[in-house]
Amino acid sequence: MSNSRSGNSSGNILFAIIPFLIMAAVFVYVLHLDKKRKKEINDFCTRNGMTYQDKVISLPSAAQQFAIVNLGGKRTISSVMAGTRNNIKFYIFEVSSEQLNDSHISRGKAHNACLAHTVCLIINIKTRFPSFYLRDTNDKLPKTFHFLGMDMPAPNYYNLGIDILNPDKIYEKKGGKDIELTDNPDFCNDFILKGRNEENVYNYFTLERTNAFMDNHQPGYQYEANEDCFMVSKPYILDLDGRLDLLKKSMIIYNSLISTPNNPT
Repeated sequence: MSNSRSGNSSGNILFAIIPFLIMAAVFVYVLHLDKKRKKEINDFCTRNGMTYQDKVISLPSAAQQFAIVNLGGKRTISSVMAGTRNNIKFYIFEVSSEQLNDSHISRGKAHNACLAHTVCLIINIKTRFPSFYLRDTNDKLPKTFHFLGMDMPAPNYYNLGIDILNPDKIYEKKGGKDIELTDNPDFCNDFILKGRNEENVYNYFTLERTNAFMDNHQPGYQYEANEDCFMVSKPYILDLDGRLDLLKKSMIIYNSLISTPNNPT
């Protein structure tokens, strides 16, 4: 009898710890993949005359105003690639934001909400942008993204219900206001545009410039600009190929904005 009870007890303990062992194995595997990803990025930078830092960088004062780097109560900037293309400086890095909010409570338990973005920051001292914030409307946002060989649900952090993790709300708290371009209704239907100086932003986004932007825009990207800084972000952690694609498309968007009539240079 005692042997039977002892055997059942051992079996129950083993059955109980199996999920934890599986979770631990998955966690170790994810850490391995992340370490491998960062090494690949570092090696690429070394081969191509770029620099790599695993820790935080000091952002220019103009970029410190961007909503994407002011999300959450706990922010981390890491995995920083830096280089120059056609005398224009660029940085590609990750921003992780976390916030425990009393209003974000389910069944009496508070939950952490954590978001991660990959960002391309372009700096050109010869360029002067008005301060603006630009993204797809909610119905234009991608519903899935590709991660570890699988299609995963894409996060919609605009509808989380936590203002401090919502870039729209962060930009508004810094003086941003909704701006509607009456001469381009298609642009207004597809994008949300905010700015701190309505007249400057309205005059900047001419019909030619908005059309050029729409021709080159990529779904799911978020754009911010201020003075000599232009930032493009995507709400996922990207591998090396994804980062290089982000850089390529960011440069295309950047050039489409500065090369059209009435440009800020």
